Amino acid sequence: MYCTHCGKECNNHAVVCVGCGVPIEGANFGNAQRVGVKTIPSPDDSGGFLWGFLGFILSFASSLIVPIILVVVWKDEYPKRTNAIIKGIIADVIFTVLMVMIVLLIVFVAIFIYSR
Repeated sequence: MYCTHCGKECNNHAVVCVGCGVPIEGANFGNAQRVGVKTIPSPDDSGGFLWGFLGFILSFASSLIVPIILVVVWKDEYPKRTNAIIKGIIADVIFTVLMVMIVLLIVFVAIFIYSR
């Protein structure tokens, strides 16, 4: 039997090609179910402070659209980056809520003082 992807000769009982790692078409998996290939995280996946800060700045500047797209796109390939960006988004939401509350408090106090 030959691999349909790379053309290398494979054992008749093989499930994946030893040359390229692609599942062999028509391979017998026995009683096991065939599942999707799990994405291995990239070795350069650092979930450092700067990725969180990027999530904070992007969510602050773009109303959460860009960082949510990054989270969806990177969730399997860069899980640490994704977690850092999510933390940045959460920090931005908390920061925004606190700023709105402070501004509203200042406005209500000013209205109360000047309405006397």
